[in-house]
Amino acid sequence: MSQKPDIIHDEYSDKKRHKVLAIFLMFLCFLGIYGTFLGFIEEYSILEQISKNAIYVGHRSFAIGAFWLVPFFIIFSYLMYLRLVNKLTIKAQIWLVKAGGIGLVSWVITCSVYGFWLDSHLRINGYTHCYWYDSPARGSPTIWVESERFCQKRASNTRLELFNYFDQQDALNRKPTDKELNAEIKNIVENSVFYKYQNDLL
Repeated sequence: MSQKPDIIHDEYSDKKRHKVLAIFLMFLCFLGIYGTFLGFIEEYSILEQISKNAIYVGHRSFAIGAFWLVPFFIIFSYLMYLRLVNKLTIKAQIWLVKAGGIGLVSWVITCSVYGFWLDSHLRINGYTHCYWYDSPARGSPTIWVESERFCQKRASNTRLELFNYFDQQDALNRKPTDKELNAEIKNIVENSVFYKYQNDLL
């Protein structure tokens, strides 16, 4: 008789843990969907920037294929739930591996095709890839400029400050002259921590 309350308590605890787990997995799925949505918004804004002839454009070709990860997140979360409640079967595991493989291949193909098309679209519209503005950090955007004069090696270490200046000019719907550009880059570089450190000005 004394074991019955313990059994009821264990069942209640299991249900509570499963409920918390389900909420956590739903939260992970939401993050995956939200991240994919942001990726689409980012890529759409890039096409809009190109149509407006923006001074610079930064894009991540892998972002457009992120929607393939959404069903994978959902399937993975569901199978993780089955694993934790001891209901995961061999068949379900095989299903996960197949779904993951299909999703990965689809993601690579989508990113490759879209990246090739976007690079071609940028070149057709007169943009040039500026290697000096690319960041070595993984996942950073590839930077393209509307004219080669906007790609300045001396501003490579202060590119974020220069991008802010470019954004201001785009908001005013104007292109800085060479004289204005050189003066702004000189001002940015000389006021940067990197420049002051190199010249013992700190």
